[in-house]
Amino acid sequence: MPLSLAEVCHERLRELIEPSILPACYGGTFVPEDGDVSCDSMLVGFGTVPRSMYFSANMPISDDNETLTIARRSSAQIEVAITKRNCKLGWGFATEQYDIAFSILYKPAEQAGVRLHAGQMEEVVPSRRVDSHENFEEGSTICAKTGVYVLRFDNTYSWTKAKVVHYQTRVEEDVDNQEEAELGAAASTSTEAATP
Repeated sequence: MPLSLAEVCHERLRELIEPSILPACYGGTFVPEDGDVSCDSMLVGFGTVPRSMYFSANMPISDDNETLTIARRSSAQIEVAITKRNCKLGWGFATEQYDIAFSILYKPAEQAGVRLHAGQMEEVVPSRRVDSHENFEEGSTICAKTGVYVLRFDNTYSWTKAKVVHYQTRVEEDVDNQEEAELGAAASTSTEAATP
């Protein structure tokens, strides 16, 4: 008589897993102390997933995080108005899966709310692809002039994948280091430059 599907599976599992640690309900010999051969007592119950486990890139959890989904072959622009010279604009972001291209651009205050192509704006932090699904990406730049600084998340290179981005921004008006303020467009980020 041929073996049932369950018996075939149990046999294969015993070949791959030591029978003494394989639960009896899967063809092994392991039975927990409570005698439950299905090992239900060893399963972790279902419930709410802790918020601290939401991000694979270890993004700091805070109420300041914003989330956006960027469709394939698309980009998103986050505008940050800077009303005083030499402010420090900081950012941090992580993607749930896959990389994303990121840059910071500048446009005059009169163009706030008007979506421009990247080539129509002044580049402050050059575009580069970032493995933000593996590491939390953060950085800052000194805003040498007033106007609108645009954080651009670029997914135009992806033909098939939408990207979910969790991000935060901050503006510090009092920059202690005047030498850094004079550099204006100098930017620092937490990872090395990647191929655009």
